[in-house]
Amino acid sequence: MRRVALQSGSRLARHHRPATFSLIPARPSSSSSPPLRLPEQFITGLNAAHFDVATYQRNDVLVDPVTGVKLGKKKDESVNSELTTLDDEYLESVDVPGHMPCTSHPLLGLYSPPPSRHWRGDELDLLDDAMTLPYSEVSEVGSSANEKALEALYTFGIVIVTGTPTTEAEIYRLSNAFTGPADQGGEPEPNVYSSTTGPLKTLYGSTWATTVGSDVQGSGASTADSAYSQDSLPLHTDNTYFKTPPGLQIFNMATPAADGSGRSTYLDGFGAAEELRRTCPDSFACLSSTKFRYRSVDATTGWHLEASGTIITVDDTAQGAPVTGIRHNDLDRMGCLPPYELRGDEGALKAFYERVDSALAKWDSIINEPGRRAVVALKQGDCAVVHNRRVMHGRESFTLTKGDPGRSIVGCYTGTDELESRWRVQFTR
Repeated sequence: MRRVALQSGSRLARHHRPATFSLIPARPSSSSSPPLRLPEQFITGLNAAHFDVATYQRNDVLVDPVTGVKLGKKKDESVNSELTTLDDEYLESVDVPGHMPCTSHPLLGLYSPPPSRHWRGDELDLLDDAMTLPYSEVSEVGSSANEKALEALYTFGIVIVTGTPTTEAEIYRLSNAFTGPADQGGEPEPNVYSSTTGPLKTLYGSTWATTVGSDVQGSGASTADSAYSQDSLPLHTDNTYFKTPPGLQIFNMATPAADGSGRSTYLDGFGAAEELRRTCPDSFACLSSTKFRYRSVDATTGWHLEASGTIITVDDTAQGAPVTGIRHNDLDRMGCLPPYELRGDEGALKAFYERVDSALAKWDSIINEPGRRAVVALKQGDCAVVHNRRVMHGRESFTLTKGDPGRSIVGCYTGTDELESRWRVQFTR
């Protein structure tokens, strides 16, 4: 057994508390085999003595003091021998399978995330009191409600925040509560774009509204999107045309449709992907290895965004190759290309595209299964905070009558790295 010497005050012995939201039992692991040990070569690279205790950067890299040219690495004999061993409990925390890796420094504690629970719409009531939290408490960084909301987002990929104001400043405040450093100090400054906390600025602005002319959405922002219509929207994730799509999507219901139409729809993409893996492994393999192109063009404001990626992302370095991301939008997805060398082989091309078409059809059939999606009638001030790389969203169509202001949602995106940073800090004890 490997041991590590800890400084006083270490959080290594503090473990993650049980999940607060536990309406649905955790799904069994996709792999029933016992976990394999981490490679010795990887473990060697975790040696705590090779990292500075102030910056947590490597301290064993030899660099020329003038030119910056790398000269090699220090020999093990030159480092603190008390920190050269790691115990099994720490190594297990580094190797926890899930939708986000975390390699904590041993002096900071053990990473112990809550379970990720796959769900169906007919199993989970998103508006149940056990699944909702009040804005006044969630928006306080570090509060019990704030931690519960972050935990729910990891476990289910969605949480409903009630009583949410619709001003730009309050949307900023809520997004700030889920991103950036865990100890922020002071009040968040609204209306200032920052890449480390608060809204993620995109072509739609830092904050946006689904009705043109809203005070929440800045002038010059793009509205070239089907969200600015009354039409129904198929289930999808947002900004699939970004190389790294946003981590969170914040939907605050500012004005519901007067007649109750336009209900919101949500679906657990991780659960759907695991169902595809269970029922049709070849289709799962196809959609987790084939890259599709996605595009967004707004000729009026001068945007052409384009990226490619697999619909399903997996971590094949972890036990069971867990699903770690979903990139799905039928309206923005273009085609896919086979490996270049297949272009001259008509038979291989035909087989490639037949396999893709079959996989997409099976994927659609799972998404469209009765009971898989959650259909929710959000009230004014109900804010759905959604893990955009896991949970798909959509809506039913809505109607407008004379004098009706129409259905309007205000919100924003947040960065993926900023969200995951908060998770790592909270779940490392």
